[in-house]
Parts: sequence; C-alpha cells; structure tokens
Amino acid sequence: MAACLGFGSTLILKVRQQLVLDDLTAGTKTHAKAIDALDTLTFWVFVSGIYKDHRAEAEDYFYFTFLLLTLGLVCERQAINWLTNRSGCTYNKLQKFIELDLRRQAYMQPDREDWPVRAPKYDVGRYAEHYFLHDFEDLKARFQESEKDSTGKRRAAKRSSAGEVRDFVPHNVAVRIKAVITFSVKLACRCPDLKIDDETLATLDAWD
Repeated sequence: MAACLGFGSTLILKVRQQLVLDDLTAGTKTHAKAIDALDTLTFWVFVSGIYKDHRAEAEDYFYFTFLLLTLGLVCERQAINWLTNRSGCTYNKLQKFIELDLRRQAYMQPDREDWPVRAPKYDVGRYAEHYFLHDFEDLKARFQESEKDSTGKRRAAKRSSAGEVRDFVPHNVAVRIKAVITFSVKLACRCPDLKIDDETLATLDAWD
C-alpha cells in the first residue's frame, strides 16, 4: 500500500513540471502559487515516508526497498497464518484428513493386503470409546463445526478479551486425535494391522 501511495508523488511531479513549462512558455508566473502548494505537498509526502525519488540514480532504492518490504509483509502474514491455525487446518479438517488417509490405506495401496472384512466407517461418537481424556465433547463439537461456524467463532474469539486462538491444534493434541481415530476405524473394520486373534475377533463381532 505504501509503495502504491508512493507513486502518487510521480503525478505531483508531472503536474508541477507542466505548470513550470506553461509559465516558461508564457513568460509569466501565473502558476507560482500552485507550484508553491505542490512543493509544500511534496514536502509532507516526503516526511510521511511514501515519497518516490524521481532521480534516475535513486529510483532503484525505492523499488528495492519496497520490494523487500512487500516480501517481508508476505512472510509475516504467512507466519501469522501458520501460528494461528496452521494455515486453515481446523479440527474439522484434521479429522477429515485422517479419515481420508485411512480410506486411502484401505483401498489404494496395492502392495499390502486390503482390509478384507469391513469397509472403513467413520463415526465421531465411536472415537469417544477409545479417548482417555475428559475433553472429548469439546473435540466432538469442533469436529462437527461447519466452515461457516468455525469462521464465525474464530472472529468472535479474536474480539473477546480471552485471547483464545480458536482453531489452533497443538501438535500433541493432533497426534492424540490421529491415534484415536486410526485405532477406532481400524478396529471397526477389523484391519489386519491390529493383529486381532480369532477369539477376540469373535468377541468383537458378538458385541457388534
């Protein structure tokens, strides 16, 4: 934005040059007050830090400085996005990514035995059976939030005094969620990775 504003000083210079040329051509000082006003405006544009030096030997410094500034702002914005919510990885999306990866394992890997008994079935309530902490209801609510709900609550959290980073998923929580979902889905579809013996398999089938 500052770079774009800086180019406004080019227009000021062009107008001033035209007024000076008109006075020289006419042999008068008709535009003297306007030129003084433009010089005053140029001074304050310079003081504000958005002045573009029009000398050929100095123009490169303007472009180079604002190029670095722009790149720095882009990097800062990406760093904020990453630290805030891993660039949009909400609890809902994390759950879907894990489930999609499990489906890929079940159907898309030709170099291993498929899950032969049951296809993967995903149920948020099923995950509670294997989750060992007390905050599953909060996780369940976040798993089921729509993108619209998540965005609204994130904005509300920013405006509140609590300072909650609404969609941030800590690494240890993400690992725990992945482990719970993976175990629940693999157990439900009798994945051979779990090495379930015949007796346990019969017991599980009887429960179902």
